[in-house]
Amino acid sequence: MSYERVIGFGVNPSKPKGPVRDLTQREKSYFARMGVNPIYCDLKERLPHSNREPEQKIFLTKPSGFTQIRESLIWSSNTFIIPDQVHDEKLPLISFLLDSVPPDEMSVVPLGVLDRSNYTLRYRCALNPDTGSLSNGDFNEKSGMKSSEIIGGCIDRFERENVQLRGESLQDAFTAFLEKYRRKQDPAFCDGLSFDCMRVGAAYQAARNEIGVAFKHPDADVLMVFEACEDFWIVANQNISDPIAKFYEWEIELKQVWGDIPLHVQTPEKLRQFVYQAMSDFRDAIHALTPGSSINLKSKAEITKEHLDAHSFYDAAVTDQSIRQDFSLNAMQGSRLGFQLALMQGRTLQEILREEASNIRRMGAKLHHEKQVFNSNAPVQRMDMVGYGGSPIVFDL
Repeated sequence: MSYERVIGFGVNPSKPKGPVRDLTQREKSYFARMGVNPIYCDLKERLPHSNREPEQKIFLTKPSGFTQIRESLIWSSNTFIIPDQVHDEKLPLISFLLDSVPPDEMSVVPLGVLDRSNYTLRYRCALNPDTGSLSNGDFNEKSGMKSSEIIGGCIDRFERENVQLRGESLQDAFTAFLEKYRRKQDPAFCDGLSFDCMRVGAAYQAARNEIGVAFKHPDADVLMVFEACEDFWIVANQNISDPIAKFYEWEIELKQVWGDIPLHVQTPEKLRQFVYQAMSDFRDAIHALTPGSSINLKSKAEITKEHLDAHSFYDAAVTDQSIRQDFSLNAMQGSRLGFQLALMQGRTLQEILREEASNIRRMGAKLHHEKQVFNSNAPVQRMDMVGYGGSPIVFDL
C-alpha cells in the first residue's frame, strides 16, 4: 500500500519503489560486518513473474512474545534490526471482507462468489484513533492459503491490489482496481461482479509495527531483508461492534536480497525455491527460539471467517432447524456459515462505514493503545552488536 514504509537498504525516500540508490557508508559497514558483498539482486527481474505474496507467520500467546523475538534478532550474530526502520507510528487498520451473492440465489441459503472459490476481496483503510477519520484505503484480492501452491515451505498466494486515491469514491476505487488488471491482461477474479451487489461478510482490525530485519543466510554469502510485522489484531463480530477473538501474530515478507547468489540457484525457479526455503527455515528458527509460539498457516481472512462461523452458529439469529441443516450442508461443501449470515444481512461497505463508525474507532483505539504500551518498553537494536552478537541463527538440516 502506498502509505506503508518501504523496508530495505538503498531506498530512495522520494521514490521508495524506484531503483536502489547508492548505499551510504553506514549501510556498507553493515554488509562488511556480515561478510556479504553489497550486490543487489532485483527479485522482480530474477524471480518468475507473477502477483505473488509469500509470507510466513507465527502466533504468540501475548505481547511479550514480540519482545522475545526482537531480543533473538538483536543478539544473534547474523541478524539485526535495521536502524530507522522500526515503524511503530502506524495507524491501526480495519479490513472488510466483501463478496457478492448472485440474485437468483438469494431465495436460498446464499454462497458468496468469492468465498465458494476460496478467494477474498478486502477493502482496507487506516483509522485515526483520535479523530475517528479513515484514510489510505485500498482494494486487495488474494487467493486462500489452503488452496495455494507450496514452494520451499512457503504458501505462494496470488495477490492483486490497488490504492484508493485521495477524494476517490469507493465505487470509483473499485473500478480502478478492476481496470488496472484488465490493462495488464490479468483480470481480477472478482472482475464482472458489480460493486453495488457487494456486501460485507466479515471484518478484522489490527494495530501493527513494521520492522526492517536483515538476515545473513547461514549457508551462503547472501543477506536477506524482511519486513517483519508485529500485529495486535481482532476478529470483529457480525455487527462490527465487539471482538470475538484476539491474536498476537508475527509475520515476515521478503523485501530484498543482496550478495553473491550461489551458482546452483541461478535460474528463476531455483532462486525462488532458495529464497522461499530460507524464509521457511528462518520462521522455524524464530519459532524454536520463542517459547509458547506456534506456526500459523492461515490468512487473517480465513481465521476471521472460521471464528465468525463458530460464533454465528450458536447465535440466536439461527434458530430455525431447516436453516441450520442448510448451513451445515453448505459448511460440508466449504461454505462459511457466519460469512453467509452476514451476506444475508445485506449491508454494503458504505453502510458499514457510516453506521459502525463509533465501534470501529473504539476497537481500533484499544488496539492502538495496547501497541503503544508495548512499544514504550520494546527492545532497541544496539548497533555495536551488528555482526558481533551471540550464536547465529542456523537452519536444521
